[in-house]
Amino acid sequence: MHAVQHDNTNHSNVVVFDFDGTLMEGDAGKELLKALYVGNHLSHYLRIIFAMLILFLSLPWIIVHRKFIFTRVGTLLLWSGTFGLSQKEFLKTVQKVAASICRRNESGILEGVNFSLPATAYSEGFNVLSHAVKSGMCVVIITGSPTILVRKILKYAAPEIAAQVKIIGSRLSFGMGGVYTQEHCFRENKLHMANKAGVAVGPWKACYTDNVTDIPLLKNSDLKYLINASPKFIAQMKRAGIENFESLNWSNSGI
Repeated sequence: MHAVQHDNTNHSNVVVFDFDGTLMEGDAGKELLKALYVGNHLSHYLRIIFAMLILFLSLPWIIVHRKFIFTRVGTLLLWSGTFGLSQKEFLKTVQKVAASICRRNESGILEGVNFSLPATAYSEGFNVLSHAVKSGMCVVIITGSPTILVRKILKYAAPEIAAQVKIIGSRLSFGMGGVYTQEHCFRENKLHMANKAGVAVGPWKACYTDNVTDIPLLKNSDLKYLINASPKFIAQMKRAGIENFESLNWSNSGI
């Protein structure tokens, strides 16, 4: 299926989704790191030792940039875990992780579209996603997980609409002997990266997220939806001056 061209310049036509914890249970980026480090092969143990050494040597740099500690540590772990891997080997790992996340499939029909929906997917979320696509909205997933991984997962989970969904995630690059995060799609940078990708910065029609770090996205949307929000998240929303939001409870398709 060919990708449908949407008018990205019309901000009122944009519907934004977070990915991890919003459309899918868990964290795809963490699953990728887990695949690089967890296992019984000698290479896994060597990567763990190498990563610990790199983190120790980088501790002063991490402390100086402690405001972005999650991004810095994640980048170091990714680079350490892929050091020595060829581009082909890394892409093969990404493929395996995406297939693993979507392995527990159940065939079904959702909003008139044939899906092989993973048990870890939130069926209500894919229902809304499908409806937005079929309504002609410019549907955008903005996520902290790597773009390349989320694109693979979406092709497994929703092949009929995957090409019609724009994905903006963390950008990875090959260099210095491994793979590193060139730009982390996180907090306010999600707006910046969306703008760079040609998506008009709001106010958007709607935003769906489970994460408090996406308050900048929510502020940039007319309709604000919190997915499986904790009381703490709701309190933080109110402290941020956001009152007009709706809480939705979504469950994975395996339940």
